[in-house]
Amino acid sequence: MPSLLWGQVPKDGDAEKLAAELDQAQAQADDSSARQPRAESERRSAELRARLLEIDLAREEMELMDARAIKKAWFEAGRQILQRLMGLPVRLASDLAAMDDAAEIAILLEREMTTALERLAGDMPC
Repeated sequence: MPSLLWGQVPKDGDAEKLAAELDQAQAQADDSSARQPRAESERRSAELRARLLEIDLAREEMELMDARAIKKAWFEAGRQILQRLMGLPVRLASDLAAMDDAAEIAILLEREMTTALERLAGDMPC
């Protein structure tokens, strides 16, 4: 079983799977007719509890984050970037139509894209 002590960060969802395994191991330890010896069930229960504590500690120390929250944050960031950049053509169309110098057009586009991205960076939580 991977362990944080071995330098491996647990995958998202490990905590739920381990909690289910822990419940099963504890039920087997309580069931005297179980095939697995009680000592083995208790050892497995202790091992699972230790693993769950490692996951909790990693979350508290921000070494482990919920993959769903990360995916949601990346989706939102991508959506905001797309909205800002897709708004540039409509906003700049009349200014660009009046320009005939490619260098001026490049400067205007670069300035507007930089401004849009700086505003996005200011809005990002990290």
